[in-house]
Amino acid sequence: MAAARFPVIVLFLAGVAACTLGACGSDDAGPSCNHNNVRDGDEACDGPDLGPHTCTEQTMGAKPGGTLSCKDCQLDTTACVASGAGGAGMGGGTGTGGT
Repeated sequence: MAAARFPVIVLFLAGVAACTLGACGSDDAGPSCNHNNVRDGDEACDGPDLGPHTCTEQTMGAKPGGTLSCKDCQLDTTACVASGAGGAGMGGGTGTGGT
């Protein structure tokens, strides 16, 4: 009999996870976004107005470089990079001193 209850528990937990991820039709669609390039209301950002936010703050220091951006009034960290990533670098030269 315990085996028959297992699928029901799994389906229940799957439904809870789906609702947690926003798939159950909640009225709360997230922050409003008026795209006026000025943060207002509950917007995290709006266009170039990122407020006080930085890549360092948004990635908890994991990706302090790069560029934080805004997409649909939500902060976007996809262009944030880890230290030393994507730079021109300064090492490995051949040296030109002396003749």
